[in-house]
Amino acid sequence: MPKIITIVDCSKDIGNGHVKRVNALIRRLEPVGFEIDEYLLDNISLDITLSRINSAIKVNDIQLIIIDSFLISDDYILKISQYSKNVLVVDDLIGRSLSASNIFTIDWTPLADHNPIHDKSGKSNNFFGLQYCPISSDPILKKKNIDYLIHLGSGINLDIYIKVVESLFSSLSEPKIVVISKHKAGLDNNYQGVKSFLALDLLPEELFIEYLSLSTFTVTTGGWTSYQALSKGSRPLLISVPESTTYYDCHGFVYSGYGLPFGFIDQQNNFQACDINAFKPSKDLMLDQIGDCFSFIKDLLKGS
Repeated sequence: MPKIITIVDCSKDIGNGHVKRVNALIRRLEPVGFEIDEYLLDNISLDITLSRINSAIKVNDIQLIIIDSFLISDDYILKISQYSKNVLVVDDLIGRSLSASNIFTIDWTPLADHNPIHDKSGKSNNFFGLQYCPISSDPILKKKNIDYLIHLGSGINLDIYIKVVESLFSSLSEPKIVVISKHKAGLDNNYQGVKSFLALDLLPEELFIEYLSLSTFTVTTGGWTSYQALSKGSRPLLISVPESTTYYDCHGFVYSGYGLPFGFIDQQNNFQACDINAFKPSKDLMLDQIGDCFSFIKDLLKGS
């Protein structure tokens, strides 16, 4: 049976956002008749995992390798591309230079086609823009009963969560706030008895998406959550983080009009909020572009 191999960064420090979006890619590809092997990369066991990949690709019929990793080099990608009919590389930060006819680059960040990181990539074999996101918007949006859902990156500490919540409570009249975070215990202790506040631990994917669909706004530091929120009609409110891998998400969402700036975390790890009173409900969200052209990528599963 032909194989699809996925090579994805995932660790306690990196988080599981890369895994979520590659899983979304697989779902949209609908790879019937293919066996899927997943390899997770982290700094600690990187060499061991790459050795396993090197052995596996030389003895299997590989139709597609999907790569979503900051840990491997362009040279390594070019090397393993010799053993697969096609290679699809998620690149929304590095700006890789991969000159091979069977290597394709995907970046579904809004305004990705204007991103300077892709100046070296040329014009061919590229899928750039929100229309290539492996997610589709709901044709029927649910009635919103949560004003603000807050879900930040894996490295964001409890103090930042509290400052974000306080900025909402101090600027708005009893907003309904739901926070989904590993800091549930600390948040419960801080907001005990506040009826318009609910803290939840990290949720299974299906339940997490349900909460997104019920929220008018989603406060996030960018990444895959932004795209999930947008597809459910919840406008992303972006918090930029210094030296973050989600910088271009924040930039693209704000400048394309799909999201709004909520604030930023400075070098001293202090949160600074924007004018929250300027936010408007997301009735004017244009959702028709999300994943609109993804069907073209399915050709990568066809015979060479």
